[in-house]
Amino acid sequence: MSKLIEKTTEKMTAATAVYQELRQDLLKGEFKPGQRLQIDALAERYDVGTNPVREALNRLSSERLVDRHDQRGFFVPPISIDGLRELVKTRCWLETVAVQESIAIATRPGRRISSSPITACRARRGACAARRRATGRQSAIRNGSSDIALSISPSSPIAVRGG
Repeated sequence: MSKLIEKTTEKMTAATAVYQELRQDLLKGEFKPGQRLQIDALAERYDVGTNPVREALNRLSSERLVDRHDQRGFFVPPISIDGLRELVKTRCWLETVAVQESIAIATRPGRRISSSPITACRARRGACAARRRATGRQSAIRNGSSDIALSISPSSPIAVRGG
């Protein structure tokens, strides 16, 4: 019995187990960008039938973690420098928001915080702002008393994926 099948519980179908394992393998880089994901090979790899693999691939395709080409199959999405830049900008924006929220919570009346973390956060925010200015693509979002530049285009796969 495969370890994947052993992981399945009464509430987890084989397709869900394959989905979880395949998703982890994709995120860990177990497959090369552009590589064709052959259903039979994946079924053998995860020791399941082809139907759970198809179901998992379709689910991953809807999340844009794999590319589906009609009449050709499923593929690992290619990596591009623009996609990497978009990812870095998005991560920088998210980290900036997280730091701002942390500072807002930590500096509420009655709480004490040293100035060194705040100084470090401001320096990081300044570096992120400089990167955003360099790209030229920005839309400002009002968040409390500060403007945060969101440097992600609406057509970005990252925006659709939700990270």
